[in-house]
Formats: sequence, C-alpha cells, structure tokens
Amino acid sequence: MTPTELERRAKALYGDDWQSPLARRIRVDARTVRRWKAGEREIPEWLEVFLELFERYPKAK
Repeated sequence: MTPTELERRAKALYGDDWQSPLARRIRVDARTVRRWKAGEREIPEWLEVFLELFERYPKAK
C-alpha cells in the first residue's frame, strides 16, 4: 500500500483528520501513522487487512 492509498482509504473512514483516529483504532502512536503517510516508514502489510475490515464493518470496535 502506498502512502497515497493509505490516506485515501483512511479519509473515507475518518474524514480529513484521519491520522489520530486511525492510530487509536489500531493502537499505534499517531507519529507512526504520520511517518507512514510521509513515506518515512514502510506501511505494514497487516494494515491493509485491517483497513479492509474497517471498510466492511465501520462501526465495529
């Protein structure tokens, strides 16, 4: 997944201020999400699976 795809998908779930809500939901530091978005860190493969689940079941906690 590219940073652009991450941003597009996360914005669809959480709106323009998506970084902190996503970080809370996947239990990582918000700085980690910002690093993924900036391309400073590789986006882990498991995140794509999580996003697929969140897209299917947006209200699940």
